[in-house]
Amino acid sequence: MSVFRMIFPSTAGTWRDSDSFHKQRRKVRPDLGVPDVTRHSCRKTVATVIDDAGLSARIGADQLGHAKVSMTQDRYMRRGKIHTEVAARNCQYLWIGVFQATSVPAC
Repeated sequence: MSVFRMIFPSTAGTWRDSDSFHKQRRKVRPDLGVPDVTRHSCRKTVATVIDDAGLSARIGADQLGHAKVSMTQDRYMRRGKIHTEVAARNCQYLWIGVFQATSVPAC
């Protein structure tokens, strides 16, 4: 069993209730000049890190506590991401097909 160090313990030295933490954070945020960060944006960041690392949506769902992978994919994982490795492979196959069909020598 691993032991976690508390970064922001309660005044009693116990785990701080997340609602209390976020309430206090909202109060001091303007004075600290910290941008508005919501729980959702934190969760989105975690999902993005998992996605960018090439880990599965199942891992993301487990980390975010989702019972259904589709919830993680639909709400948290990016759409429209350019996958250059796939584009390069498709381009390569396209050029091979063009060269074979036209009998034009490859460069």
